[in-house]
Amino acid sequence: MIQPTPVRANDRDPGASRVAHYRDVIVAGDPGLMRLRLAIRASGTAAVAALVLSSVASVVGLPSSVTIVGAAIAMLGTVVLSDATLDQEKTTLALVPLVVGVMVVLATLAAPSVWASTSAFCVVIFCAVYVRRYGPRATALGVMAFLGYFFALYFNDGVASIPWTEGAIVVGIAITYVVRFAIVRERPQHVLEYTLRAFDARARVIFDDLAELAVASDGTTRRRISRRIRRGMIRLNETALALEDQVGANRAAAAAAATDAVVDAVSAWVGAMFARELAVETLADAIRELSGAGVSKPGRRELVLLARGLREIVDRRRARHHASAAIRHLVAACASHEPSLHATCRTATRAVHTLAAFDPWPSPAATGDRALSLLSTGAPLPAGPATVSDDALSPTMRLAIQATIAGALSMFAGRQISEARWFWAVIAAFVVFIRATTIGETLSRAWQRTLGTVGGVVGGLIAAQLVGRDPHLALALIFVGLFGAYYSYRGSYAWMIGFITTVIALIYTVLGRFSRELLYIRVVETLVGAFIGTVVAAFVFPAHSSAKLRVLTGILIRRAAQSIVDATRAEAISSATSSATAGATTVAARTREANARDTDRALQALWQAAMPLMGRNTPVAASPITRSAHNASALVYALRQLTSSMSADLPVGDAPLVDAVGRQLADACIAVADALEAGQRPVMPSPRDLVGALHGDATHTSSAARSEPARWLERIDRIVTDLVHTTDGSGAARTKGARGRASSGGY
Repeated sequence: MIQPTPVRANDRDPGASRVAHYRDVIVAGDPGLMRLRLAIRASGTAAVAALVLSSVASVVGLPSSVTIVGAAIAMLGTVVLSDATLDQEKTTLALVPLVVGVMVVLATLAAPSVWASTSAFCVVIFCAVYVRRYGPRATALGVMAFLGYFFALYFNDGVASIPWTEGAIVVGIAITYVVRFAIVRERPQHVLEYTLRAFDARARVIFDDLAELAVASDGTTRRRISRRIRRGMIRLNETALALEDQVGANRAAAAAAATDAVVDAVSAWVGAMFARELAVETLADAIRELSGAGVSKPGRRELVLLARGLREIVDRRRARHHASAAIRHLVAACASHEPSLHATCRTATRAVHTLAAFDPWPSPAATGDRALSLLSTGAPLPAGPATVSDDALSPTMRLAIQATIAGALSMFAGRQISEARWFWAVIAAFVVFIRATTIGETLSRAWQRTLGTVGGVVGGLIAAQLVGRDPHLALALIFVGLFGAYYSYRGSYAWMIGFITTVIALIYTVLGRFSRELLYIRVVETLVGAFIGTVVAAFVFPAHSSAKLRVLTGILIRRAAQSIVDATRAEAISSATSSATAGATTVAARTREANARDTDRALQALWQAAMPLMGRNTPVAASPITRSAHNASALVYALRQLTSSMSADLPVGDAPLVDAVGRQLADACIAVADALEAGQRPVMPSPRDLVGALHGDATHTSSAARSEPARWLERIDRIVTDLVHTTDGSGAARTKGARGRASSGGY
């Protein structure tokens, strides 16, 4: 038997290990440096615009409000852009001064009359939300229209200031254009490189967590670490999908200039990345199983060394040497376990070889400009699922009506609290509907905005005490706060609002208007606006999160059914053993990978819908939603393992039986998906008899080759049952008896 490598005290410096881990956490948190570039663009644009406009204002004798409006519009112009291509973003940015300019004129003319300005504001809110139906450009321009009207109404400098305000907006947007498209521009090759670094960093963080899991014996600790690993796997998959989009694999077929060789090269690279991602998932699941109850201390020690070795493999330092050591530790850890886990050990061994054999760096560099040409083809990405509504109105019409009613009520309530600061309530009510389509998502936005505001008030009080009467320090902290706000923009809405509230306190300090009462009013106005927005979402044409999750779960299960059929098709299994059909096998493999990625995207859509309703994002417990999301992850993982097991040496004689099991299980999944999408109680037919036959039929093949596909088919059956149960809320009926709950397994 292969002996494990002994551990020496100086094998690994704990301090250096923790530093490397935290460095990986930082790199993994910003794939492609998207957040960093956004923060630099937003804070840099605001700083340059404020400097230029304040210089002009001091010479001409303009009020500070002109500088604030121009700098704010310039900064926000960098944030709202979300078009598919750079050319489309340039067009959207060019339209911003026109849209905002019209709003400035409208607000200035309506300002003398409270009723006229309030009525016009309600119309602006309705239009700003309703135009979301026309895509990213209309969404961005709608938000800028709302902000333009708000700024002009708040400062209300009179008709004489309109030309100067319009000029400041044009100058600010010109600065935005230069910063966005010239100074801090997109470089696809650099984005690809940094996204690859983030992929590797996320894999290393997962292996660090697995080393911690291997020595954890307390059940609560193991669950906490397992949740962290599960979230890490979701983020790893998210990064892999981003990589695939960046090299243009989904658009290769639409690239007129791309040759077959380029398409084949890019497709092969994407396939290898898929295999690498699957290897990380497989090893995570294996270590989780092997570190379960009953494992000895020496066995846990071997698993820790295995996880550390896998980390070094991903780090690409002497990958093959570390692979040999990792396999020795894996064999030693498996030696003390029951034969029931031997299949897991064989699968994990193959995954170690896959992880060590693939170096992701040469392929993108080799494609070079070809990858860039694929990026610029402009082929559309797969469309996401439609927004779900419980009423007959279109989703955008429903949201527009809700936002308008919430805005009108917030104007009234806000004026009762403070005649001068009522706008904070309106903004709080308006923003809870941005990126929110259901009651749960609206509650999440309101809750995070409230938390961020309270935290920002505390930060503002501290910052105001620190800067005292030093305006230069206050200005420096303002731009530091803006950087922090937009670096947090895609990670935590609460943190973003906290930074913004602190920045507001600093701005009032610079203007000489700061007071504690001012910050307290902001808290009260925010609470009122968030509360009104949530109540309106709950009682005016409500759309329930459960309905949206049902539809998204149905889409995921439907795509899972297609993946099951592709993986278990008899013709595909047969062709995999024949060298004469190598071309057809390659095509079939690419089809399976494409279907797997479709399933991945359905999973990401489900997680994005569930994430606002989980954990710290809401003040209420949402354990069924959490369990549904975890089971969805386990389903996708099991599908990948099923595909991988079918690509192994499965005897042709088993093909008809595997095909029959796969088709019956796929039919059951489609029936469940139909019921979920139709709002009916799903019924999960059980293919238990055929799964049992696959376990017990010894006519054609050995039990070792037969057990792995059967194990994954049976696990898929259990997971779909549990997923239906947690999504439906009332449980899923069985046509052939009840089945046990699925483990949230996978990793």
